[in-house]
Amino acid sequence: MFLASVAAAGGGVDSAGVGDPILEGFESGFGPWTTHAFVHQYPQCRPNCELEWSAVLSQTQAFDGVQSVEVTANGSFDDGTVWLQRSIELEPGTWDVSLTFQLWSFGGDVGVFEVVAYISQPPAIEERDFDIIGNATTTGWAPFSHQATITVDQPTTIHVAAGINVVFETTQTYWFDAIQISGVPDQPSTSPADLNGDGVVNGIDLGILLANWSIPAGSPGCGGASPCPADVNVDGVVDGIDLGILLASWSISL
Repeated sequence: MFLASVAAAGGGVDSAGVGDPILEGFESGFGPWTTHAFVHQYPQCRPNCELEWSAVLSQTQAFDGVQSVEVTANGSFDDGTVWLQRSIELEPGTWDVSLTFQLWSFGGDVGVFEVVAYISQPPAIEERDFDIIGNATTTGWAPFSHQATITVDQPTTIHVAAGINVVFETTQTYWFDAIQISGVPDQPSTSPADLNGDGVVNGIDLGILLANWSIPAGSPGCGGASPCPADVNVDGVVDGIDLGILLASWSISL
């Protein structure tokens, strides 16, 4: 799922070493990335005034390959943030972490949303956690980047995120692709049976596999993905072979 790219410079203490950059193209699903939204509610209309949003795999646009993540936000209340996020494991040292990604926009000067990013230890949970790194004014694909220097004295999990801020009372759709994270150590490999990318093979992964049972690759049930993320052995169908691999990788007792 991750492809080596151009090496990034970095340094640190305690012989911390920079590994291969991470490049996520979402060709096989979300992997370790998760989707989130922070939505303001106005007191006079609670509880039914939440901003509508979605973040789904899509083949409508792709910077590289055939698939990206399509993010839509209804800006009727002129507020809110939608983002993609994943964790990164850091060894002791000082790390110059760089996040770059491609974003597809319809462009324009009016009604466009802000592009935001986040690199820090706790996960991002609301709009004010993010740094504004630009505006989606370019028609088509455009690169965005963000950097942060993080020093840790023990093994630490940090979080990296990219997203959009609602700043106009419009509904906008954007596509994220080719997300690259540089300046970090090589990440622990994950089992292909870890279908939701949370670092453990358990009942959640089993549920995903069973929900996609016998669904061919590229079908709507797989979110259009080919191969289907639940097709653990990538033979074109989710079946008993995939179930056997998942159970063999089980991280907790049944």
